Amino acid sequence: MTEGLKYNEATEYWLREQGFMVVREDELGLAEKTKKPDFLCKLGNCEFWMEVKSIELPERHTFHGRCYDEFKKRESSVLNPSRAFVTVADNTSDKDIKVALSLVSQVLLQEDLSSAENLKHYVEIPKDPVDGYNEFVRIEYETDEGKEVLHSVKSLSNKYSRRFLGSNIKFNSEIKIKCFIGNCEKGSDFTLRALDLLDETSFRISIQLMEGEDQFRICSVSHAIGFERSPNVKIFRNRSSDARKQIVSGNKQLGFKPGVVVFHHDNVFAADEDAFMSAFYGDKTYEWQNGEDSDGLLYYGRNGFWNETKNTTVSAAVYFRKDNKPILIHNHWAESPLPQGLLDCREYMPQDNGTFAIFE
Repeated sequence: MTEGLKYNEATEYWLREQGFMVVREDELGLAEKTKKPDFLCKLGNCEFWMEVKSIELPERHTFHGRCYDEFKKRESSVLNPSRAFVTVADNTSDKDIKVALSLVSQVLLQEDLSSAENLKHYVEIPKDPVDGYNEFVRIEYETDEGKEVLHSVKSLSNKYSRRFLGSNIKFNSEIKIKCFIGNCEKGSDFTLRALDLLDETSFRISIQLMEGEDQFRICSVSHAIGFERSPNVKIFRNRSSDARKQIVSGNKQLGFKPGVVVFHHDNVFAADEDAFMSAFYGDKTYEWQNGEDSDGLLYYGRNGFWNETKNTTVSAAVYFRKDNKPILIHNHWAESPLPQGLLDCREYMPQDNGTFAIFE
């Protein structure tokens, strides 16, 4: 079963559970080789079109999701309690993840994370690890906020990365370096001058370890170069533009009706409500007035999918995300508004003053 068909069936089941009669696109009698909405929905005297879309993320984000799944799959291999905050780069492999968690286990056996409040521990797989991943370094240095310790597979170029650059390494900080083959310590074979602690891109994996209570837990997995504010916002807008064409085609052939676009998104990258709202009503914008923060105005910008002259045939948008109750946003400028309370959703109804009334 394809993703699209799976979500169509889930949506149809959801509608029928609420008492709607659902006519599928192949039952509508519309002209062949024309765009068609997925469903015509009927309840009493109310009819509306519904077009179903799934969210497909760019390749970089699906790669990030695979990394997250791999970390979570191996999470139980670390027996000592701790919280881990992970950052991955594009060239991270499953082997890197396996070795990183093995190194985490060693560090947790050797280090007391609760011993010093301002001591931060990081585990790293560098950009160019030695063959065999069997040589390691422990680098300790001081920053403006305390000490940091970097535990890393040895880098062929002797380049290592600080996870966060917000706190400067102290001037004349004493940098202590220990090198290991397996668990056996050996002398350092590189100089401090060759050590690069400021190259933020010189790792495949960086993990910050923090004190935990009863077990090891991966708290987050983020991307080294950072994600867009939400890749979903652009995707919502693009998919909605495509859905509008299906709704317009249905209107031309069977009469004008409200049009609803439905999105399904059930993975770790599901957008929050604010991103969904921004897709349709514009990016949130803060405007300072009279030079005072207290006089500022927070509002949705003009780059949303909807406005008074644009995409008015799409009356509402519904968002299914993971296991949460679906969200429905009404189009304030819809030519044919969808009645409030018709669908079992958390509804956002725009008001004339720019705010939203919320109906559970």
